[in-house]
Amino acid sequence: RLGFAYQLNRNTVVRGGYGLFPIPYVVNWSISPNNDAMSSIGTPFVSTVNGGITPLGTLSNPFPNGVEQPLSHSESLAALNTFFENLGGATDPTPAYNYGYVQQWNLDLQRQLPKGFFVSAAYAAAQGWGLGYSQDENQLPDKDLSLGESLLTSVTNPFYGLITEGPLSSATVTAGQLLLPYPEYTNVTDVGTGYGTSVYNSFQVTVERRFNAGGTLLVAYTDAKFLSDSDTNNSWLEGTTGGVNGVQDSNCIKCSYSLSSDDVPQRLVISYVQNLPFGQGQRYLSGTHGLAGKLISGWGADGITTFQRGFPLKFGTNLNLTNSYGGGSFPDVVSGCVKARSGSAVSRLDDWFNTSCFTQPPAFTFGDESRVDPILRMQGINDWDFAIFKNTNFGPGERMGLQFRTEFFNLFNTPQFGPAGTTVGTSQFGVVSSQVNNPRLIQFGLKFLF
Repeated sequence: RLGFAYQLNRNTVVRGGYGLFPIPYVVNWSISPNNDAMSSIGTPFVSTVNGGITPLGTLSNPFPNGVEQPLSHSESLAALNTFFENLGGATDPTPAYNYGYVQQWNLDLQRQLPKGFFVSAAYAAAQGWGLGYSQDENQLPDKDLSLGESLLTSVTNPFYGLITEGPLSSATVTAGQLLLPYPEYTNVTDVGTGYGTSVYNSFQVTVERRFNAGGTLLVAYTDAKFLSDSDTNNSWLEGTTGGVNGVQDSNCIKCSYSLSSDDVPQRLVISYVQNLPFGQGQRYLSGTHGLAGKLISGWGADGITTFQRGFPLKFGTNLNLTNSYGGGSFPDVVSGCVKARSGSAVSRLDDWFNTSCFTQPPAFTFGDESRVDPILRMQGINDWDFAIFKNTNFGPGERMGLQFRTEFFNLFNTPQFGPAGTTVGTSQFGVVSSQVNNPRLIQFGLKFLF
C-alpha cells in the first residue's frame, strides 16, 4: 500500500493512495477442504435398524461394525474415478490458474470553506484480476453447434460396459456427448478458476456542515460504474440484488463482460444530527428555568435519507435450446425495440418492462442479450430513517442524565419492490411479485447516563 497527503494551502489538501491485495484462494466455498470428495469418506452412525425398538449404535459402542478405513492415494484416485464416472460428472477443486488480486486507487481533493463547510471531491477505482468462479470445462466447443440436429442423434456408446451406473451406462449416447472435451463425463466443473475480471470507477462528492449551536449535516453522492465478466460464487449473500447471472459460454468468458449484477450508478445519502434551538443555552426561550426549562430543553433530531438507483436485471429463458452441454440460454433482443416502460412503480408492477422486446433464441444459439442488461433495473431505494430525542440532565451538578429516543425506520412507509420476473417463457415474465424492504418500524429507547 502507498498513500500520500499534500497541503496546497491553509484550507486545501490533496490525498491519494494505491493498494494491491491478494484474494484468498479459499474464498470460493466449493474449494473448502470439507467439500473435497477425498475428505468426505466417513462411517455413518446407525442408531437402530428396527424402527427404534432396540438400539444398534450406542455412546459406548457407536460403530459396532467397525470404522471405514481411509483409502491409499492410488486406491482413492481409482475409487474417485469410478465414483465420478458413475455419477456422470465431477467438480474439480484444483488450484487457480491465475491467483486473484484486487488493486485499488483514489485521488481526493479536500477543501475547508467558510461557515463550517467542508467539501471533498474524489475519484476512486478498483480492478480485479484472476477472480475465481465455477467454470464448466466440459461444454461443447462452439464450432460444433453448427452441426445442429445431428448433435442429438443416438450413436453407439464406447463406454458401455466400462461405466456401469449413471447416465452414461446405456448402450447409446447422443453424438454431441462424444464431442465434449471429456466425453466420459456429463459435466466437469472447475471451481476457483482465476479467469474473472472486474473494473469499478466512481466519482464521489462529500459536503459536510458543522453548526455552531451543535449538530452536523453530511451529504454524500456517488456516481459509479461497475463492470465484470463474472459475479460472485456466493450469490445467496447478495441480498436484494435480484441474484446474479452466470457465464453464458464457458468457451468465451470475455463474451460475458457487462455491467456487474451489483452495479449501482448513483447513490445519495443525507445524514444529520441537530439540536433544536429551544431551552437553556439555545436561541429561543433560553431564560426558562425550573420544570418548564427541563421540559423544553434538550430536544434534538437526527436521521439518514438514502436514494439509490436499483440493481440491473438479469435475463434468461425457461428453455435451454443451446444443446451446448453446459452453456446458458439468454433471450434474443428485438432490434430497435424500446425496453423501458414509463410511469410510476405501482403502475408497472404487472408490466415492468416491454416484454415483447425479448424472444426465445433459435436452437443451437446462445441468445444475444448481455449477461446483465445495460438498461433495465429493479426499483431503487427511497428510504427515510428519522429519530427525535430528548436529553435531560439532573442530580448534583447535573452529572446524571436521561435520553429518550423515538426512532422511525422507513418513516413514510415507502415500499421498495423486488425484481421483475426475467425468465422468458414463464407466466411471471415482466411481473413484480415481491417487496424487499421493511414497512415502517417505530421503536423507543431510554438511556440512563451517570
